[in-house]
Amino acid sequence: MSDKRNIFTRFLVWRMRNISNKNFILILSLIIGVLAGIGAVLIKNSVHFIRTLLTDNIAGQVGNFLYFIFPIIGIGLAVLFMNFIIKKRVGHGIPSVLYAIAKKGGKLEAHNLFSSIVTTTFTVGFGGSVGLEGPTVATGAGIGSNVARVFHLNYKETVLLLGAASTAAMAAIFKAPITGVVYVLEIFMLDLTMSSLIALLLASSSAVLTSFFFLGKDVVYPVAIDYSLSFNEVPFFIIIGILGGLFGLYYFKVYSGLSRVFDKIRSWIIRLFIAGSALGILLFLFPSLYGEGYGPINMALNGDYSFIYSDSILIGNADSNFLLIIGILLLTIFLKVITMTLTFIAGGIGGVFAPTLFVGAVLGLTFGLAANHFLGTDLPVPVFAL
Repeated sequence: MSDKRNIFTRFLVWRMRNISNKNFILILSLIIGVLAGIGAVLIKNSVHFIRTLLTDNIAGQVGNFLYFIFPIIGIGLAVLFMNFIIKKRVGHGIPSVLYAIAKKGGKLEAHNLFSSIVTTTFTVGFGGSVGLEGPTVATGAGIGSNVARVFHLNYKETVLLLGAASTAAMAAIFKAPITGVVYVLEIFMLDLTMSSLIALLLASSSAVLTSFFFLGKDVVYPVAIDYSLSFNEVPFFIIIGILGGLFGLYYFKVYSGLSRVFDKIRSWIIRLFIAGSALGILLFLFPSLYGEGYGPINMALNGDYSFIYSDSILIGNADSNFLLIIGILLLTIFLKVITMTLTFIAGGIGGVFAPTLFVGAVLGLTFGLAANHFLGTDLPVPVFAL
């Protein structure tokens, strides 16, 4: 051990003599981008593997009744991992990173390198109705923070690597390097200098290339819309914007209200059982609420609402009853917020970004379909879903 420490110490001395801090940060940003990209791939593939195993090979054979117990099993495994393996609570992605920057000098414990991957895989793979983006960013930030600690970087350099790793994680998910940079600059409010911008771009670019290498060229939301805005459609866009804001208020009220109710329950086992059972019932009745919702979002972006009755034993093919379609779509929007909240209350780990996109996409789909049917308009439904 002492020999390895001496070798590393000599490397640090050599680095300080031969590589400037600015160039060293750029090199680390490139490496961190690759590692964060691998983390994003691990989370996505692990969740997809478990979901496919459960819903295609198991649930398909015995019916949807296993949806009752999937969330309790998955979230239970995540909670057990936190309570008895790492013996620490895993934060919900971006808020935990911002807290580390503000209160802990940008330092994240070593378990953040893998804890979000494990807990999110259990949570979302078994049906937890939350997203993958926040935990992926948390994993990337854990990589950036621990790399900075290994090389004894100061606070400013540590925060920059945290930002670079978070940029890389977000870019790897959506295979969009510029999007990752803009997102992190907005959320983290980093000092925008030429050197910091280059570090972010290097991290995001290497992460995207890593994601392409392992996952291929397919993107999360493959949208191709040829559309020209008509002045007559502007009022409808204003209305959908207002409706989106109202649903944002609904999300806040539901989350804070249910959280206050369940905060009175001290036992994590009872919270898991009650919230997990409620979540299981909703997934049993509305399977489209299972997981992060990438599939239904993509269908909504193509104007397809068939996800509302896919695999559902409660809802048959509703194409012959348009009012029923609109009603189920609206109910799905309201229930997505509830299932997301129940997932968090039960102890699951995940993000809110994908559920928010789910609500927005289905809301736009519902609005476009309803306007065209009842008002006789010819609104481009996929555009409103987008």
